[in-house]
Amino acid sequence: MVVLLKSVAHRADVVRLLKLLEHGGIYLDAGVLVQRSFDDLLDHSTVLAQEGVDAESGLTNAVILAEPQAPFLRRWLQEYRSFRGTGQLDSSWNEHSGSIISEASAEASK
Repeated sequence: MVVLLKSVAHRADVVRLLKLLEHGGIYLDAGVLVQRSFDDLLDHSTVLAQEGVDAESGLTNAVILAEPQAPFLRRWLQEYRSFRGTGQLDSSWNEHSGSIISEASAEASK
């Protein structure tokens, strides 16, 4: 099943995942200020940023470090099959770039 993503931002989320799955690498949103080296994180298959004071908003896609074909990114991409966003700033806007990855990370950590 293919889900049509109405928002350019959500389409960009999918392209980002596809490129990281293909090549691996580091993705940073334009507004991210890096304050230290990522060297100690490079041995992990996938690393995501936490959002909010004391990570109160959970994980975010503003910073992604990943190896090629990272299993977590494959799973995350599959979640877009259930995308229900309207392309408007509504309750589902941040679902696939925030809450779903936080839930998937919690399950993977068990």
